[in-house]
Amino acid sequence: MPKGVDYITSIIYSAGSTNPRECGCDESAAVLSRAFDSCVNHISYNVVAQQEVLSHSEILTRITATSNATVLRVTRVQNMTRSMLYDAFGKTYDIEGTAVTTYHGTDSTTAMTIARRGFRGSCSNRSLWGKGIYVTTNIWEALAYARPQEDYSQTFLVVDLMTGPIVLGSADLVDFGQDAEGKQVLTTTDVGNTILCAAYSNQMLATYLVKIRFNVEIANNSLQKNTVRTYHEVIWNKFTQLKPPSLLHRVPFSGQGAPASGVVAAAGGTPPRPRAHPAVLLHHSVYNGVAVGDRVRIQKSFNMFKFCDDREGTVRAIYKYRKINFCVEVDGGDVVGREIQAVNHQHFGPSVIPNISDTWVRCWKSQVTKI
Repeated sequence: MPKGVDYITSIIYSAGSTNPRECGCDESAAVLSRAFDSCVNHISYNVVAQQEVLSHSEILTRITATSNATVLRVTRVQNMTRSMLYDAFGKTYDIEGTAVTTYHGTDSTTAMTIARRGFRGSCSNRSLWGKGIYVTTNIWEALAYARPQEDYSQTFLVVDLMTGPIVLGSADLVDFGQDAEGKQVLTTTDVGNTILCAAYSNQMLATYLVKIRFNVEIANNSLQKNTVRTYHEVIWNKFTQLKPPSLLHRVPFSGQGAPASGVVAAAGGTPPRPRAHPAVLLHHSVYNGVAVGDRVRIQKSFNMFKFCDDREGTVRAIYKYRKINFCVEVDGGDVVGREIQAVNHQHFGPSVIPNISDTWVRCWKSQVTKI
């Protein structure tokens, strides 16, 4: 920070930048991947124990794909005065090292004021879990309180919070009391441990401002709704004005026998439409004790697949579309595979789901037994 300057903001990512590398995208990637963890590490990307190393552009793509929101700007906040007060508070109450990353949604003007002047406890009108200043570890909860601008963009603050001792809050609680060691409790939380109420403004330090915009011109699909779940009233009302996308197409196959390959049109007709868009699917590696690669026996299958009852096979994929589906490659080679493919095409049309073969049987959990 330049000498004599105690407050400065720096844009480290802007959607309008012509050279994002110079805007600090490594730093921005770290901020966004933490804030939007539910998007970046969504189960539909089959993220395993060892976290992927993603580029900034891939992080942005995942956020949009799984939430229907676009990141417009990430701004670093450096406030020397607030930082000194924050550090002093930690030393005074001996709570250094208890900081957690949280989020606070508000309108853009108030967000800038908080970044410069700090939080003011008297500004909070929430008291469900105590009287204080509210933040959350859930980004969607924060955005539900971020009043949109006229262009429907929203702003939230990334806030470091030194929690100190924590207790479960209650409505209108003023004195948070003491913990078992006699230390003053400084923070309350809700039953889900995602909402935090701080007793003092100096417990908190704003570090970034992030501006996003839900693409309210495009209806959410089920994956995006299930990812976000909580919206600001203005944003939700805008979405409800849109016609929801068609998620499933069931078009009978009117040709004779099984299609040789790809999409085949009936004579004089048009090709059947794909039955599902991959964006609405949640892929799993294991579900309810059955994993991809496990051997199973099929039982009580759907009427169209009755010829597969009591047959054994291998689970090749597990995905959720309304319900969990286990895709089983039935033993018996190409002959059985072609028979299953003919039934799939006849009842649903050809599949466009990545890595899902039409030669596999779709089963529910009650229809497969691990062997």
